[in-house]
Amino acid sequence: MMKKMVFLFLVVFAQLFVLTGCRDKSSHDMNNMVQSEPVQKEDTYEAVTGVQSNDVTGGGVQNENVTAGVNTEQNAEGYSGEAFYEKYANGNLTLKDLSEAVSRAIKEEYWPNEVMEEAEIQKKLGITRDQYDDCYFEYTHLKDNLDQLIIIEYEDDQLGNLEMALEKYRDNLIVEHQEQPINYAKANASRIEVIDDYICLVLLGGDLDHIDNDEERMLICQEQNEKAIDMLERILID
Repeated sequence: MMKKMVFLFLVVFAQLFVLTGCRDKSSHDMNNMVQSEPVQKEDTYEAVTGVQSNDVTGGGVQNENVTAGVNTEQNAEGYSGEAFYEKYANGNLTLKDLSEAVSRAIKEEYWPNEVMEEAEIQKKLGITRDQYDDCYFEYTHLKDNLDQLIIIEYEDDQLGNLEMALEKYRDNLIVEHQEQPINYAKANASRIEVIDDYICLVLLGGDLDHIDNDEERMLICQEQNEKAIDMLERILID
C-alpha cells in the first residue's frame, strides 16, 4: 500500500514539473517575441497619407522637410499632420494652415509668432477688405526682429493693386532698416510671389546674430524664403 502511494506521488510530481516547465518556456518565448518586434510609430507624411513624401503630385506637400511639415503628433495648438492632410484632401485649408506648413518646413528658424489684426493690416499695407478674400499676416513679436509671412487670397481684379501695395511695403522696410544689418539683409532678401490665387510676401531668416558677413546673411535669408515658397507652391498648385 505504501509503495502504491509513493508511486502515485511521484507521478503527480512529475506532471507538475512538466507543466511548470512548459509554462515558463511559453512565457520566455512570448517575451522574446515582444522584444524582437517593437511597435514603432512613424511620424512621416507617408505614414499619414500612404504616399511617399518625394512622390506627391497635384498639389501635395512634398519636399525633404515634409516630415516636419506633416507630423502625426499634435503640437501645443492641437495642429496635427492628419488634420492637415484631411483638410488638404477636402480643399478646406486655411491661410493659417499654410503658415503652419511653412513653419514646419523651416523648423526652428521660423520666427513669426503673432497674427496681425485686420485694422493693423490695412494700416501697414494700405489695402482694404474689399481687395481680398482673406489675408494672413504673421510677424515676430520680438523687438527689432523683422521676420514675417503675408499670404493674401486676392480678388481677381485686385492682383495688380495688391502687388503694388506689397512692393511699396517691402521698399519701405528696406529703407527703414538700413542701419540694422540683420533686418536690412532680411528685407532685401524678401520675396513677393503670386501662387495660384494667392500673393505672398515671404520675409524670413531666423537667427543671424552669429553671422558677420552681409553676403552670407542674404544667402541664408534667400534659402529660408525659397523653402517657404517651395512649400506653398507644392500645396497650392494643382
